[in-house]
Amino acid sequence: MTEFLKFDRHCKLFTQHLIRFCIVVGMLVTGISVVAENTDPQSGSYALSPFPELEEIVSLTLEPGWREGHEQERIHYAGLHFRLAKGWYTYWRSPGMYGIPLQVDWTGSRNVATVRVLWPEPSLIELSGYEIVGYRNRVILPLVLHPARGDEPVHIVAQVVFGVCREVCIPVTYDLVEQLTPANSKPDARIVAAIRNRPILHRIPKVGFSYECELKVENGRIRVTSRIDAKGIGEDSLPYAVFEYEHPNVRFETTKVARNADGTLQAVAEASAESVSAINKSELLLTLVSRNGTQQIQGC
Repeated sequence: MTEFLKFDRHCKLFTQHLIRFCIVVGMLVTGISVVAENTDPQSGSYALSPFPELEEIVSLTLEPGWREGHEQERIHYAGLHFRLAKGWYTYWRSPGMYGIPLQVDWTGSRNVATVRVLWPEPSLIELSGYEIVGYRNRVILPLVLHPARGDEPVHIVAQVVFGVCREVCIPVTYDLVEQLTPANSKPDARIVAAIRNRPILHRIPKVGFSYECELKVENGRIRVTSRIDAKGIGEDSLPYAVFEYEHPNVRFETTKVARNADGTLQAVAEASAESVSAINKSELLLTLVSRNGTQQIQGC
């Protein structure tokens, strides 16, 4: 029976990913505007539906920001500014097993050594009886750019792919072109606020509260169990747990945190690990998202 359940689970995952693949191929090959309607944003069940007017749903601009520092240590701060229509949301950094992650291709840009995207604190968004981790209305994702030559302009040519959802989930592609000049040294208050609004990060072993973590890799699956002594969190604000690991083939499901009889909180999540032989526990990141705020724990 156990082997049958494993087989059945893998078949369902394969079918869900095959449906998404066929939808995208159909859009590319036929040119017909369709989307994957996700009646259950966490289960990955999809159906075809008409494509709404994109301009009425979302817009994306690149806020040029400012440059600071000296000589080769100069840093340019900019921002991806998402504006969403009422009722629509976009995913946070980790979209779960079946969400659409943010992807940015910077290869057409010039005078860019490195780019890092910062993520402000997300919200819990209720959709069709589920709670999703993401952003509504508008959000600025700060960008930290290191120019190859600190005293010269940065020419941005980027393709941004992300998802927006309501009753449907739509993959969206934006092409951005912008010149970031070193002459502007005045900080953008909106970008500064977004940088300051990032979740609190606790690093193992200096967490500040009792935290236990168990991680297993077996039979092509990763299973992580975390226990947190957070008795001050009320019953009406139990957080969602989002586990992340820096590997392209590891995507954990988003899971609701449960309260044990002793008052501690427990989160259990699994991910496929077909091409992962071992896990560096120090690189595992747990984010707890509740209506009272967001906290992150680095390490296991």
